Amino acid sequence: MRLAKALNLSVRDTNTFLQSAGFAPVYPDLQPTDEIIQPYLDAIHAILEKHDPFPACAMDPLGQVLFANRSFVAFAPQALTQTPEEKIETFFDPMGPGRDLVENWEEVVWHLLDRQKAELTISNHPRLAKLVKRGEALLKDVPRLHPQKPGNGAFVFSPRLRIGDQIVSTFATLMRFENASEVTLSEIRIELVFPADAVSQAFFENLAESNTAAPFKGIGASTLNG
Repeated sequence: MRLAKALNLSVRDTNTFLQSAGFAPVYPDLQPTDEIIQPYLDAIHAILEKHDPFPACAMDPLGQVLFANRSFVAFAPQALTQTPEEKIETFFDPMGPGRDLVENWEEVVWHLLDRQKAELTISNHPRLAKLVKRGEALLKDVPRLHPQKPGNGAFVFSPRLRIGDQIVSTFATLMRFENASEVTLSEIRIELVFPADAVSQAFFENLAESNTAAPFKGIGASTLNG
């Protein structure tokens, strides 16, 4: 256990590490249906619900959506059913639909790839490593733009989406359970999307007024298991 801590292994990898050495895993690996972790999942659903009318979701380290609020379902329904591999192919491909959807596509895809690489240093999972490798291959001819200088109002990374005849600008925060000692909870990332300007705020508020979608609670288990 001291060696696992020194190597900064994730909860899941610590279990695998111990089993490889002939020891029993020390951290439980529960399902979202297990009653013992229900209070934590209730907290996640409360955070997502309170964030309406702006999109919010809970993801695993691969970027697979586990839960989402009503606004996220209305705003990005395709993200609920696509596999992580499908998301890489459709969004990172320079000839794919993502390039037309996002005004600052080059900046966004490199930012997302960097985030996956950072996640890989934590989880060290083979499937995530394959996603990173595929993303790098798709972006091999896409130049990495230099970060914008501070002082222009964009102090936080902000994707600019083309929706109809308007540009919707957003930024996001990420939340996680600090020092979680259970596999499923340790891998959940909660992303809260915010409008970056008044026009974008009005877009989400108008979307919410016509939104009849239900919150998404359909997957529930990390795709790292499969």
